Amino acid sequence: MGRLLEALRVEVAPAATPATPATFQAEPAQESQSRRSRKGSEDENASPTAPRVALSQESQGARLDTAAVRARLLECAERLGGDPLLIRSLSEADLVAYAGAPDHLLLDFVELMMDTADRDAGRVPAGHTLPMHCARCGLVWVHPSMAAALPVVGGWPRALGCPWCHVRRAGGYIPRPPVACSGCRHFTQDTLNPEAGMGVCGAGKGMHYPLARHVCGNHSTRKPHEEA
Repeated sequence: MGRLLEALRVEVAPAATPATPATFQAEPAQESQSRRSRKGSEDENASPTAPRVALSQESQGARLDTAAVRARLLECAERLGGDPLLIRSLSEADLVAYAGAPDHLLLDFVELMMDTADRDAGRVPAGHTLPMHCARCGLVWVHPSMAAALPVVGGWPRALGCPWCHVRRAGGYIPRPPVACSGCRHFTQDTLNPEAGMGVCGAGKGMHYPLARHVCGNHSTRKPHEEA
């Protein structure tokens, strides 16, 4: 009997031993979970406040910037002789976009606004003194810097689009550079006096002398297969 009890003690003891470390491991896990819970609670309490403060500061800065930018743009418009209503019509988003722009860029921006306003009203912007041929609008007035950057084909600087395209799409008036029918692909010369006789316009613009200059939006020296 004594040997049997001793054998039972030997078999039971190893099974009970692993329970001891398991008992001590549970407490650190609970403590760690408690720390994470407290940290999560602190983060939840702190997170809504910081973004609101940052957003408030950002919004306040944007309001201050737009007011300052509008004042600077009004000064630029005055220097260029522009209409101050163009500046007052700008949205807050437009003003924010130029909040950090230097003065020379603001001057360029106002000048572009003035040019666009002139085109919308059917006027040639100041300084736009050279003609170019737009594949969609025909002959139009552009700034010399733009004309100088374009390839010359058939005697005209040419491009697939131009600053007047939005006016044409809106059905507005486009002032045209004066041209002569001589050399235009639409012009049919007089058979009796080809050099100086009155010919016929194939684009439906009537009869003209080949060297008489007049306004025409269909003038083109391109061959038919070269048309865009």
